[in-house]
Amino acid sequence: CMESFSSTEYNTSNLQRSVARVLNEMGMPFVEEARVDIGYNVDMLLEMDGCKIAVEVDGPTHYLGCSKIQNGATRLKRRQINALDGLRVVSIPYWEWNEMTKTDKVVESRC
Repeated sequence: CMESFSSTEYNTSNLQRSVARVLNEMGMPFVEEARVDIGYNVDMLLEMDGCKIAVEVDGPTHYLGCSKIQNGATRLKRRQINALDGLRVVSIPYWEWNEMTKTDKVVESRC
């Protein structure tokens, strides 16, 4: 079961590449598509002051309809990573990233 769960293939989004590019420019080391102990892959795993932080870059499919409410699968993954792996999980919502970068929209909203 664990092997099947952990073997899922992932496609890196333009949004995730944009976040990774900025982290690289900041000189912040991280591992992209890192597998955590309980089998989930996280978009990025970085370490700051001895603390591991899972970074999840959330495009529109992570939310309910046109809302800013995370869907069940996204919320479950975050809770399990935090509770079972003991990692802090930081979510980067697409609308906040788009606003912060002030460039052409990295991810177009479906709403």
